[in-house]
Amino acid sequence: MRNQVRHLTRFTLTAACLLPATALLTAGVAAAADADPAVESRVPVTLDGFALLAILLGFGGLIAGLLRHRHRLAREAKAAAQAAKAVVEENAAAAAATKPTPLPTPSQL
Repeated sequence: MRNQVRHLTRFTLTAACLLPATALLTAGVAAAADADPAVESRVPVTLDGFALLAILLGFGGLIAGLLRHRHRLAREAKAAAQAAKAVVEENAAAAAATKPTPLPTPSQL
Protein backbone atom coordinates (compact mmCIF):
# COMPACT_ATOMS: atom_id res chain seq x y z
CA MET A 1 0.00 0.00 0.00
CA ARG A 2 2.81 2.39 0.90
CA ASN A 3 4.55 1.90 -2.46
CA GLN A 4 1.29 2.50 -4.29
CA VAL A 5 0.83 5.83 -2.51
CA ARG A 6 4.45 6.75 -3.22
CA HIS A 7 4.11 5.98 -6.92
CA LEU A 8 0.79 7.82 -7.16
CA THR A 9 2.28 10.86 -5.43
CA ARG A 10 5.34 10.82 -7.65
CA PHE A 11 3.21 10.48 -10.79
CA THR A 12 0.88 13.29 -9.69
CA LEU A 13 3.81 15.59 -8.91
CA THR A 14 5.45 14.80 -12.24
CA ALA A 15 2.22 15.41 -14.15
CA ALA A 16 1.56 18.63 -12.23
CA CYS A 17 4.98 19.97 -13.23
CA LEU A 18 5.11 18.68 -16.79
CA LEU A 19 1.65 19.84 -17.85
CA PRO A 20 2.30 23.58 -17.34
CA ALA A 21 5.73 23.26 -18.93
CA THR A 22 4.23 21.51 -21.94
CA ALA A 23 1.48 24.12 -22.17
CA LEU A 24 4.03 26.94 -22.10
CA LEU A 25 6.19 25.22 -24.68
CA THR A 26 3.21 24.64 -26.97
CA ALA A 27 2.02 28.22 -26.54
CA GLY A 28 5.49 29.56 -27.32
CA VAL A 29 5.81 27.46 -30.45
CA ALA A 30 2.30 28.40 -31.58
CA ALA A 31 2.98 32.08 -30.92
CA ALA A 32 6.19 31.93 -32.89
CA ALA A 33 4.41 30.25 -35.81
CA ASP A 34 1.55 32.76 -35.85
CA ALA A 35 3.68 35.87 -35.60
CA ASP A 36 1.30 38.72 -36.41
CA PRO A 37 2.99 42.15 -36.38
CA ALA A 38 -0.08 43.89 -34.92
CA VAL A 39 -0.32 41.47 -32.03
CA GLU A 40 3.44 41.40 -31.47
CA SER A 41 3.55 45.13 -30.84
CA ARG A 42 1.07 44.83 -27.95
CA VAL A 43 2.70 41.85 -26.23
CA PRO A 44 5.68 43.03 -24.17
CA VAL A 45 7.23 39.59 -23.54
CA THR A 46 8.01 36.89 -26.06
CA LEU A 47 8.65 33.29 -25.11
CA ASP A 48 11.67 32.39 -27.16
CA GLY A 49 13.75 29.24 -26.76
CA PHE A 50 15.86 30.72 -23.97
CA ALA A 51 12.82 31.69 -21.88
CA LEU A 52 11.24 28.27 -22.33
CA LEU A 53 14.50 26.60 -21.36
CA ALA A 54 14.67 28.77 -18.24
CA ILE A 55 11.11 27.79 -17.32
CA LEU A 56 11.85 24.09 -17.79
CA LEU A 57 15.04 24.39 -15.72
CA GLY A 58 13.04 26.14 -13.01
CA PHE A 59 10.52 23.32 -12.84
CA GLY A 60 13.36 20.79 -12.83
CA GLY A 61 15.02 22.62 -9.94
CA LEU A 62 11.74 22.68 -8.05
CA ILE A 63 11.29 18.94 -8.45
CA ALA A 64 14.93 18.25 -7.52
CA GLY A 65 14.57 20.40 -4.39
CA LEU A 66 11.40 18.62 -3.34
CA LEU A 67 13.01 15.20 -3.82
CA ARG A 68 16.12 16.30 -1.93
CA HIS A 69 13.99 17.55 0.98
CA ARG A 70 12.00 14.33 1.00
CA HIS A 71 15.15 12.18 1.06
CA ARG A 72 16.60 14.30 3.89
CA LEU A 73 13.44 13.76 5.95
CA ALA A 74 13.60 10.02 5.27
CA ARG A 75 17.24 9.88 6.43
CA GLU A 76 16.39 11.78 9.61
CA ALA A 77 13.43 9.49 10.34
CA LYS A 78 15.62 6.42 9.81
CA ALA A 79 18.28 7.79 12.17
CA ALA A 80 15.64 8.57 14.81
CA ALA A 81 14.19 5.06 14.51
CA GLN A 82 17.64 3.51 14.94
CA ALA A 83 18.31 5.68 18.00
CA ALA A 84 14.98 4.68 19.53
CA LYS A 85 15.70 1.01 18.82
CA ALA A 86 19.10 1.32 20.52
CA VAL A 87 17.49 2.87 23.62
CA VAL A 88 14.88 0.10 23.80
CA GLU A 89 17.55 -2.59 23.45
CA GLU A 90 19.68 -0.92 26.11
CA ASN A 91 16.74 -0.76 28.52
CA ALA A 92 15.89 -4.40 27.81
CA ALA A 93 19.49 -5.43 28.48
CA ALA A 94 19.53 -3.44 31.73
CA ALA A 95 16.27 -5.03 32.83
CA ALA A 96 17.56 -8.51 32.04
CA ALA A 97 20.80 -7.87 33.95
CA THR A 98 19.06 -7.05 37.22
CA LYS A 99 18.00 -10.09 39.21
CA PRO A 100 14.45 -9.93 40.47
CA THR A 101 13.96 -10.20 44.21
CA PRO A 102 12.52 -13.53 45.20
CA LEU A 103 8.96 -13.60 46.38
CA PRO A 104 8.43 -14.33 50.05
CA THR A 105 7.35 -17.80 50.95
CA PRO A 106 4.19 -18.37 53.00
CA SER A 107 6.26 -19.09 56.10
CA GLN A 108 8.00 -15.70 55.80
CA LEU A 109 4.72 -13.83 55.72
